[in-house]
Amino acid sequence: MFRLIVLLAFLILGVQARAEEKTWLVTDEPQNSSYFAPKLRVSRVNDSLAIWPGVGIGWIVGSVVSFGFEGYYLANDLRTAQADTAHFSMAIAGLVFEAIPSPERRTHLAFKLMIGGGGAQEGGTMNLDSMANNGFLALEPAVGLEFNLTRNIRIRPEVSYLWISGDVPGMESKWDVSETAFDLVLRFKEPDGT
Repeated sequence: MFRLIVLLAFLILGVQARAEEKTWLVTDEPQNSSYFAPKLRVSRVNDSLAIWPGVGIGWIVGSVVSFGFEGYYLANDLRTAQADTAHFSMAIAGLVFEAIPSPERRTHLAFKLMIGGGGAQEGGTMNLDSMANNGFLALEPAVGLEFNLTRNIRIRPEVSYLWISGDVPGMESKWDVSETAFDLVLRFKEPDGT
């Protein structure tokens, strides 16, 4: 019984010390607000420059954590790895989780993880049915340097590491390894977040 009481005392002291300890995700003025973020991604696909316009929407909780959705599509005309030089289309979308330490500073880091999927098709114009038949899983961690332009507008260049699992038609391989991409994100926060 004495051991149990001592153990409970240490647990209570540990929890109390932990509650007083500051974490790296802190802010002086926590706010909750929605956001809209147009994005532009640049990467290499089949040894060619790939341009991926996209958009993200979501919710910022306590100014330091956010979650939402984002998606991209391949905008420029790239050729497949096949000899017939057909063209292909590709799109990626998923859930996004972000951690933004010290958001009130003019310049700060932001960490992101996207979990989702996508689809691809060879030839023709983009067709959602055809892309769904050639689906794949996607996982993308990213880190960026965010600049507070105004109270509600931020710009962030970031580097992401896109991992795709699945056979992508028109690619040189199954692309089940990684692909580094460079993104530029412009985020508009809801003006009256509370």
